[in-house]
Amino acid sequence: MGDVTNKKKIVYDKLYSRNHKNGWIISGEIYAFDAYITCVTFITAFHKSYGIIYGNFSEEIIVVSDNPDKTLFHFLDNNMPLVWNGWDI
Repeated sequence: MGDVTNKKKIVYDKLYSRNHKNGWIISGEIYAFDAYITCVTFITAFHKSYGIIYGNFSEEIIVVSDNPDKTLFHFLDNNMPLVWNGWDI
C-alpha cells in the first residue's frame, strides 16, 4: 500500500492507504473510468480509539465499535465522503 500525496502519481486499480492527522487510517482502491473520472467504491477505515468502518457508502457500511453511532459521526465529521477524491486515501 502507498500513501497518496500531491507529490505522487496515482496508479489506478491499486490499493492505497493514508494515515490522516485526525487518527483515521483510510484504505481503498482508486478506479479510473476515463481520464477525468475516478472513484473509490469500497473503503476500510481504522481509528485506534473509535474502531473500524468498512463498506461501500453508496450501498452499505459496517461499523465495528463499542459505540457505533459515535464512531460513524466522528468519521463523517472528519472525513466527508461526498467530497472525497483519490488524494484523500
